[in-house]
Amino acid sequence: MALVHDIAECIVGDITPHDDISVAEKHMHEQVCLHWANMTVSCLPVIKQWIATPKRRDFMQSVYRMDHSLINTLLC
Repeated sequence: MALVHDIAECIVGDITPHDDISVAEKHMHEQVCLHWANMTVSCLPVIKQWIATPKRRDFMQSVYRMDHSLINTLLC
């Protein structure tokens, strides 16, 4: 799951709250990338199933928050 998200992030870029992009636009960009990934590796149903489970979704969100915090700490 994290790898597929990172693939989309590599294509779109790491959009942060400090960028001048709305949440809706960010999600639209990510959906386009996930659609592309789905065409190439057929993984979108797995992602949707994963995200539909609140504990898994919350876990991944926590991991990404920690990842972003570490990156910000190291770069600042």
